[in-house]
Amino acid sequence: IVAQRETSGQRTTRVTTHRGDTLVASGAAPAPDFIKVDVEGHELAVISGMAEQLARPECRGVLCEVHFNLLAQTGQEHAPDEIKSRLHASGFRNFDWVSRSHLLARKN
Repeated sequence: IVAQRETSGQRTTRVTTHRGDTLVASGAAPAPDFIKVDVEGHELAVISGMAEQLARPECRGVLCEVHFNLLAQTGQEHAPDEIKSRLHASGFRNFDWVSRSHLLARKN
């Protein structure tokens, strides 16, 4: 899934992506009250694409698996702090690392 370069004989599949906020606004997905993020090094992009949903008072929690090594490999060493900062800006005040790579953010 996460390859820096293709190797001979490697197959690739193109995947269409959509912002979470766009999916909810279009009616393609319901507005969430809890979000789990497990996207293999693309955590900051997902959090960024769901800013409107995260800011809703009804969205009370986020469990984000943070792939520190993958983020570092792609030059995103700052991403874990930025994720926490964006969640805080969206009203999340309680942060707990429930494991070495899982951040649980909750609103009061």
